Amino acid sequence: MSREMKLCQFCKQLGFHPKAHIAPRSMYLQDDDIPFKAFKLSGEVRPKRSRTGVYDPNLWCERCEQDSAELDDHAAKYLLNATEYLDPICDHLGWPLLRTDGHSVAWTMREVDTLKLHLFVLSVLWRASASIRPEVASCRLGPYQNKIKEIIRTRDHLKLQEIPYLLRYELDPDMRGGFTSPSRTRIDGVVFATFLTGGFSFLVKVSQRAMPRSLSLMANSPTEPVKVLSYRLLETEEGRYIAKGAKAVFRKFGSQ
Repeated sequence: MSREMKLCQFCKQLGFHPKAHIAPRSMYLQDDDIPFKAFKLSGEVRPKRSRTGVYDPNLWCERCEQDSAELDDHAAKYLLNATEYLDPICDHLGWPLLRTDGHSVAWTMREVDTLKLHLFVLSVLWRASASIRPEVASCRLGPYQNKIKEIIRTRDHLKLQEIPYLLRYELDPDMRGGFTSPSRTRIDGVVFATFLTGGFSFLVKVSQRAMPRSLSLMANSPTEPVKVLSYRLLETEEGRYIAKGAKAVFRKFGSQ
């Protein structure tokens, strides 16, 4: 059976389309005992189990998929092996800043290419915003969709600095699997797109307003070392919402 050529949403050229993953397949927990999850943060669609992640065969062509693989592979190398590359941020005396539970408050990430990681974050957002999959229907970026696509295409450092992001690392290993559909949230009046994958939570500023002062010191740009905050998802409002939905799914499907 011959494959159908379709118009690529990214490069606007005709081509064959693969089953493009919104978040890289490698970011899903590789454990037969824990099913892959795609958690819907809003709307009526139920969270679904997915052993291969959330993918869209109508997103972009094979050539654009291959171009994105460089970013996906680089991000997966460092994010999925984060403990090998994280150095704790210390106070003026050289002591690591610690949470009350004894874990580091924040780290810097060694060796990672800051430009590639930043582009990866935006690539996931673009894929979610351009996709018609119901799991990511809450991620609509408006004018930022085309702006982000152009930044990915040109890899423009200056334009990247206009879209900083925050990176948070999940302290609980049992909570590092799955993917949350990107959604929008407000912090001090500033709009962010947020999603979780590979044990990391991403907050990306998609607003003309300046980064809130409370977050600016930990905001990441392509010209500075990557900074990572520690957190526990289940201690957040978002995490409690996800846990509630997950319990409902396990009650329905757990015996299957």
